[in-house]
Amino acid sequence: MTGWIRRRPPVSVGNDKAAYVEAMFDAIARRYDLMNRLMTGGLDVASRSVTVDTAYPELVQTAVDIGCGTGDLAFALAKRAPRARILGIDFSARMLEHAAIKRVSGVPSDQVRFLRGDGMRLPVADDSTDAVVSAWVLRNVADVSQVFSEAFRILRPGGRVAFLELTPVRSTWFRPLFRLYFHGVVPILGRWLSGQGQAYQYLPESVDRFPDAETLGEILREAGFPDVSVRRLAFGTLALHTATKPDRSVGKSSHLDAQVSRPVIWNVTPDRGLGVEGGPLTLRWPVDGASWNSSVAQLDSPHALQSW
Repeated sequence: MTGWIRRRPPVSVGNDKAAYVEAMFDAIARRYDLMNRLMTGGLDVASRSVTVDTAYPELVQTAVDIGCGTGDLAFALAKRAPRARILGIDFSARMLEHAAIKRVSGVPSDQVRFLRGDGMRLPVADDSTDAVVSAWVLRNVADVSQVFSEAFRILRPGGRVAFLELTPVRSTWFRPLFRLYFHGVVPILGRWLSGQGQAYQYLPESVDRFPDAETLGEILREAGFPDVSVRRLAFGTLALHTATKPDRSVGKSSHLDAQVSRPVIWNVTPDRGLGVEGGPLTLRWPVDGASWNSSVAQLDSPHALQSW
């Protein structure tokens, strides 16, 4: 049924997937939100809402969005959890620039902050946050298990994770139709709207190479989450994995007494988010609104993170 599609050579990310993906997202950042709406027919908005619901937003006071991109998931969580302080982390400087200038109705400018960093080496203290959320990120990291381990590390006992990701379609009748659209139409649409057809060729091919929802759930269990829920959304094209960190898990520190040495004060501006030089760093979550605006960090190495 898809034989008429001219197959291109698979996109190669070479030996440095992180560099390839970072450059790709920098290139598509300007049209990223528009492409998401058109490509999904608005289902991206609905699926983010479901993701936020599973994170128990009414209980969240601190949250981390891994691979936050232009900030839509972080802002969606902020609207549902108005008392929460939310940190969005991404390694694409251009995506973060677009996130930092967004104005979202009902979300104060100081509620969501953005930081350039690596999801496999999160700049957040152990046992320090109530929720970790992420959407459409896992396919793009070099080691999914490391991201899950980092999420487990930074979560408080009883904290929730919610990972939303594209997944191979199981339905025998829908699979060829979706493949026709995903492999044939989406790259053309991406090339037309963003001028970055290769990025939207990478998108469906990355799903083909990615573990299915059940396998991904097993990887999440191996990271320390015993009870993993898997929910398929959007006609089976998306999988939402949720889990809770067991209460019996005890980390190295808590968000109230994390040991921080050589403190560095972050300069914060509402329209640009957090600016940090150096890394990796450890964040001590603020316990009140005032401390959020001058959070304390520890810099251990001169080069892992860069300011933006």
